[in-house]
Amino acid sequence: MPPKPQHDVTGVDYNNAIMIDYAKCIGCNMCIKACDVQGIGVYKQNEKPKYPPIVKLSTLFKSDCIGCGQCATICPVDAIAPKNNIEIYKNESASRKVKIALIAPSTRVAFGDVFGLPIGTNTIYSLIRMLKQYLGFDYVFDVNFGADETTVIDTQELLHFKHEGRGPVFTSCCPAWVNLCEMKYPELLPQVSTAKSCVAMVATLVKRRWVQEYLIPKGIVSSVDDVYVADIMPCTAKKDESMRPQLNRDVDICLTVREVAEHLYFLHGTRLTLEEVEADASVLRPGRSTQKKWDFDEPFNTVSGGSHIFGKTGGVAETCLRFISYLKKSPIENLREELIKEFKTPGQLVQTVKLVSCEIAGETYRALISHGGSAINAAAKMVMNKEIECDVVEQMACPGGCQNGGGMPKIKGKKEAVLTRASTLDVLDKKERFASAGENKTLWGFNGCLTEHEAHDLLHTHYQHRPVEALLPQ
Repeated sequence: MPPKPQHDVTGVDYNNAIMIDYAKCIGCNMCIKACDVQGIGVYKQNEKPKYPPIVKLSTLFKSDCIGCGQCATICPVDAIAPKNNIEIYKNESASRKVKIALIAPSTRVAFGDVFGLPIGTNTIYSLIRMLKQYLGFDYVFDVNFGADETTVIDTQELLHFKHEGRGPVFTSCCPAWVNLCEMKYPELLPQVSTAKSCVAMVATLVKRRWVQEYLIPKGIVSSVDDVYVADIMPCTAKKDESMRPQLNRDVDICLTVREVAEHLYFLHGTRLTLEEVEADASVLRPGRSTQKKWDFDEPFNTVSGGSHIFGKTGGVAETCLRFISYLKKSPIENLREELIKEFKTPGQLVQTVKLVSCEIAGETYRALISHGGSAINAAAKMVMNKEIECDVVEQMACPGGCQNGGGMPKIKGKKEAVLTRASTLDVLDKKERFASAGENKTLWGFNGCLTEHEAHDLLHTHYQHRPVEALLPQ
């Protein structure tokens, strides 16, 4: 039995990313430590022993929380948890004719944790089956397709910046990093990639292209208002991202892996075994001799190997280098890695800032790779102070990357789990037919149909300085 609270504080505080139920809090202060390790410092200790922590700026809405959710991953009594949107999904989607789920790269290697499967098990076919059978989704698309789109734009901007001597381009696929940059480092915003995040890319293409060109002509829906899009993410900050006005609410709701898995396990009483995972992976679609029944739906199901490693630290930068290699028709050579800085905390994952260098077609490329809140703060300051020379800066707010996001299932042995999940993503990378986004013919088929104006409107976004009240109420 979990320890009982020894105070009389009640009430709930929340922003778009996380929520605090003070009645559950036991005053252990682990959330304070987690947030301080992240270099954010949203909470401070209550003067009364065993009382809940205090949000320094009165409420989460008014705080400088970036939405990473690392406090939620460490709370022993679930007093802090991802903001639960399951009931919102059920109520809002009930009247829609078509429901679409979008699955992130690292979601597939953590969904099984809640069901007691070995850490890192790839459960994608079972996840798709359960989403359709129990939560009523009609289509399930792969966000990895958006990772390939992001790779293309990030790399194009990297090469453009390098040619003009404008300094490095910062990746923009981590919404917690974007929140931090908008609040704390507005001077760096011109350096941030204009690429929408991977999931925002797919959501936009679904609602503003695929629905118009496929669902409406076939008479399945009469307008985009009949379609409901939910993304299933490892990340709590994605909940805030989905509310950004720049993204036109193409994502209707964001659900975390933890929300979906726990809902199915505890409320539906659903169970999942390794035997079922293997069975779901082997069932073929009727009349299709090779296509698996519970695979991703077309057309967003053709992806590069590199898209899988978006879910771990270093993956985004590596896919950019792969794409440059593809464009230059020259291999990546003389790959070197240098540890620039590390942040060690007992019992926590080590956060690092590393510089990776290589040569492609006789030219040197440098990627600064950081993961964890303290590390991304350090990397941002290094670039601002011109302490380091690089071409791209990959920023991931969660230690280890997305596969350790605030919306992942809570497990013991967190450090080992992160390594195991990363290994599975590497295996999935190697299993794909091609390694680089440049070889994704389906992607280029989509992009080839877009005018320059359409491509900019659909695939790009912008960021702007916003005050500390960053995570606005839903």
